[in-house]
Amino acid sequence: NHPADLEKLQDCRHKIRQAAGTLLSIVSDILDMNKLESGTLEPESVPFDIFTLLMESNHLTEMQAPLYGVTVHVKNPPFPVRRVIGSPTFLRRVLMNLAGNALKYNRRGGRIDLSCDKIEIKGEKAYFTLTCADTGIGMSEDFQKRAFEPFTQESNTARTRYMGTGLGLSIVKEFVSKMGGTIALESQEGVGSRFSLTVPFTIDHVPQEEEKAAKSPVSLAGLHVLLVEDNELNRQIAVFLL
Repeated sequence: NHPADLEKLQDCRHKIRQAAGTLLSIVSDILDMNKLESGTLEPESVPFDIFTLLMESNHLTEMQAPLYGVTVHVKNPPFPVRRVIGSPTFLRRVLMNLAGNALKYNRRGGRIDLSCDKIEIKGEKAYFTLTCADTGIGMSEDFQKRAFEPFTQESNTARTRYMGTGLGLSIVKEFVSKMGGTIALESQEGVGSRFSLTVPFTIDHVPQEEEKAAKSPVSLAGLHVLLVEDNELNRQIAVFLL
């Protein structure tokens, strides 16, 4: 409607991107909850570097923080164990969901504290206690009792103001539970919230050298790729990206 108004077009594109991101988040949450309830979504068991995963997750939160006017503070102890076996996908989703809430429900000038509080070794298992604390709007004592229930939000305006589904924390709890861990919540209205989770992982004893050799870079120079896609729009997107 406004092809000559570049400022209006830029504003519309910004709103479209925000709406698309919200829609993607809603669809992903509903699909995840459906899979969890039907028992078709289970954690994988693969080797990974948990320290690197934590740093990557924290970095993403730090990148988004200026948009919300908050600061992020990271604190970690020395890691006696970095290589573990478990579900990096589930752990990453849990961390990003908690950090996303800490950003969304914070206030301008607030802060988020992300930390690994404790690493406890018990035989072949390493128990990692991770914390995400914020200085946001907090929760009432009554709401804390049902905060992990599906489709639960404290105020009637939350869905409109914060664009959420009320599924985030219930998905977090299911993911943590399926990894064999526990999660605890402390919160106070007008002060902020603190989530603390403890998750066990099997210690990976495979030497670093063997893994590095297995993941040595492979050159794709001179190769041809056949990409098959039966959706015309997806073909256009794939060609554009390539």
